[in-house]
Amino acid sequence: MKWLPFLILFVLSSCKSQQVEGVKDDRLQLIYQSDFFPVDSAQTLIIRDQKSLKQFYSKLNRTRKPGIPIPSVDFSEKCVLVACLGASKNVSVPKMKVNKETSVTIEIGVERMKKNALTSTENYPVCLYSFPITDKKLTIHLD
Repeated sequence: MKWLPFLILFVLSSCKSQQVEGVKDDRLQLIYQSDFFPVDSAQTLIIRDQKSLKQFYSKLNRTRKPGIPIPSVDFSEKCVLVACLGASKNVSVPKMKVNKETSVTIEIGVERMKKNALTSTENYPVCLYSFPITDKKLTIHLD
């Protein structure tokens, strides 16, 4: 009987439905991610046409032979969100999520995930996501 409060506390704290990890947003669809896209500093882009996407992939494929194929995106329905983190030590590929949405704006956050590595290797992480076109102003923030 004296173990009953501990048992209840254990069950409530370990229940998967009680844990909140953040809302998964189905509007963000991963297109591409990599540990190598050499840029000097962190930058974010919102690509709204095929010509700009082709220019971005030409930069991405400069050091890759054969190059990565350009994805087909319907720019009448979607745009492409890009996050390049620049030179980073022990950071894995970034992930995007919707941080905040109001009636006027949508804030997209870029999470820098730490690697569990014994060596301090330098990499240049990049990720591309598609997102539906909206009348709201899109902003991308590096967390």
